[in-house]
Amino acid sequence: MQPLAEDLAAAFTKKNPNVKINVAGGGSGVGIKDVAAGKVHIGNSSRKLKDSDPAGLVANVIGYDAVAVVVNSKCPAIKVVKKGLSKQQVKDIFTGKITNWKDVGGKNASIMVQSRTAPSGTLDFFSEEVLNKEAVVDTAKKYESNGLLKQAVTQNKNAIGFISLGYLDKKVVGVPLNGVAPSLKNAVAGKYHLVRPLIMVTKGKPAGLAAAFIKFAQSAKGQKIVAKKWLKAKK
Repeated sequence: MQPLAEDLAAAFTKKNPNVKINVAGGGSGVGIKDVAAGKVHIGNSSRKLKDSDPAGLVANVIGYDAVAVVVNSKCPAIKVVKKGLSKQQVKDIFTGKITNWKDVGGKNASIMVQSRTAPSGTLDFFSEEVLNKEAVVDTAKKYESNGLLKQAVTQNKNAIGFISLGYLDKKVVGVPLNGVAPSLKNAVAGKYHLVRPLIMVTKGKPAGLAAAFIKFAQSAKGQKIVAKKWLKAKK
């Protein structure tokens, strides 16, 4: 959500030069907690609101995002992972049941799992949709943002991680799941299923400047920005 919010804020303030919008990261849980506490006007989240979240919050969907499993371009099993892994294989890797690349058809090398720190919407979604809420293996290294996790994967040929599709580029290799590559095209077509909502959370119905900014994000101009790396909000 952070890079998307920054892009939307830049476009909105260009249109409204007297307005200033501050965008800060920290994870979906932080955004939701802070907006509930009245510390911010909008809490950005890349996960749905939960029953355990504070009452009275409103989820304003501005788009959708896919989550991609990624490896280093020199991964010991690169020929295999480029063709794809099954969802079960990915689950077994991240929960510690598969610990060596040779166990998925690669060379003999330990798999270095990279994960996100909590509270992270990306982690919550990945845990629910891929791991069936099982815990990530204890040996996993954890990072506070998609950008830091992606950087860690680029620096370790044995690494595997998961990031927002908006961060996917040629620096890492996106792993097809059950034969379907993680791409905007496949996500839009409904072929790639690891898709989650991107929401701007408000305490109660959005009002004032917050309402104006969310309305812009959901407008045709805002959705054009969303569609560059993410999926448009469904109508």
